[in-house]
Amino acid sequence: MLIEIGDSVMTHRRRYNVATARLTVTDLLALDQLNPRSIFYQLNEIKTEVELLPNATVNGQYSPFYREVLRIYNTLSLMTPEAMTGEVYSQLESDMENLSDLLAKTYISI
Repeated sequence: MLIEIGDSVMTHRRRYNVATARLTVTDLLALDQLNPRSIFYQLNEIKTEVELLPNATVNGQYSPFYREVLRIYNTLSLMTPEAMTGEVYSQLESDMENLSDLLAKTYISI
């Protein structure tokens, strides 16, 4: 079902010559750096955009927002499909919520 929701049925069929399984779905929709529908791909896009924001670095130091983006990105970049547990997904969800709050505090505060 997740492959259909992620609109990646054809990609999964082309890439994996096995039936849909937790590890192949995780690899494709969470950790694939080339799949625009994966979490890791989207984090890479966020990291790229953050680098263009004003004050991403100040006096050679990363801003707190940029550091948090890098922390989440680096954590996910080291993951394997086998390591992606429900707890990891819950932490990732929490990290992304916190990142959203930090973005608002840093760039959208009134």
